[in-house]
Amino acid sequence: MGRNTKNRPPRKRSPSKIAANQAARDAQLEKRQASKQYHLLSCFPGEFLRCKNNQAEVQTTIAANYNLARLRRVVLPKDDNTTFLVPVPPLTDKQKKLVGPAMMPRILLSRPGFTPQANAWVEEIGQVPFLLARFVDVLTAEEQSLLYEAYQEFLAANPSRPEDRGKNRSDTAAYHFCLWAHYKLAAFITRDSLQLKLKEPHRAQVLTLLDKFLSLVISLIVPRLSLLVNHYAPQHIAFMAPVYEKIEAQFAAEFLERPALKLGPLFFAVAVKHGSSQYIHLDGNDFQALWTFIVVISSKDGKWMGGDFFAPQLGGRIPVRGGQAIAAQTKILAHCGMEVHGEGRLVLTCFSHNAMVAKALFGPPKERRKAVVVG
Repeated sequence: MGRNTKNRPPRKRSPSKIAANQAARDAQLEKRQASKQYHLLSCFPGEFLRCKNNQAEVQTTIAANYNLARLRRVVLPKDDNTTFLVPVPPLTDKQKKLVGPAMMPRILLSRPGFTPQANAWVEEIGQVPFLLARFVDVLTAEEQSLLYEAYQEFLAANPSRPEDRGKNRSDTAAYHFCLWAHYKLAAFITRDSLQLKLKEPHRAQVLTLLDKFLSLVISLIVPRLSLLVNHYAPQHIAFMAPVYEKIEAQFAAEFLERPALKLGPLFFAVAVKHGSSQYIHLDGNDFQALWTFIVVISSKDGKWMGGDFFAPQLGGRIPVRGGQAIAAQTKILAHCGMEVHGEGRLVLTCFSHNAMVAKALFGPPKERRKAVVVG
């Protein structure tokens, strides 16, 4: 007669075994990126180096300069299991006049904190070497299921509806969690993260489920992306180090109360939605010199097609399957997600708000104060 194991508590693994398994998983992740395809551009796609956050202008410019119907049919990677890399081509002399070192937006050059020492610090770090990278096997099927189910549990708890910030990029709204700085000089915790419209005990239940989901983002996604970024774009980490230090100090009390809000050091916010953002746009609130990360998650029984990352300036689309991730300079590359057919697809866009990074590095705009050396 078999033993009844139904009510047996889960077996606890020792810290050493957990560490060994993680090390093996990291080694496997690096090995899976060994097959690479480089996509070389003849010139830098600089149409939007000085474009303000005007999505109508972006769509008009792209439509006038690119054959979108043809480019949507062009698949750039040779297969779905290859790391796909687009190196940054040299800027023209005219383009160099529009940006500072490491493609820093020119508007930052007039800030009090952008001293000669700060300029030298930025030049020493250098720019992120790839406009875009697609990484494969970032998450296993089991890990995707954990993330997907945790998010579904959060939705099932009936949280407040997300703020509709992206009508010019998608027909469906996304939740924005953790830290934001839009319309304010100081960073703050997003409304979606606080759920203040809900009454207790409902609010507490929703926040518990939200923090469960965000904790999985921290434990599963952040370490994998950190490993890849450290290898392919250590400049991103170097840029974010002083930013993370200041944000961590600013939100020390909030992070102590809710550790799940502490996403850093690669990014400080995550937007989550089903489907894709189907209208061509720029991520105007992201920091130009850094990567934004797009992680695709498939449910256990997910059956969907489409959702490719379409970037006309690169010459076509890049398929992104469940468990894969795109890292891209999305304030320079106009892009959209192609139509998704089926269900079970979740997209996480991980980024840092431009105002947060700029203020932490070079101080707030229009502030007359003694310059602070960065680095």
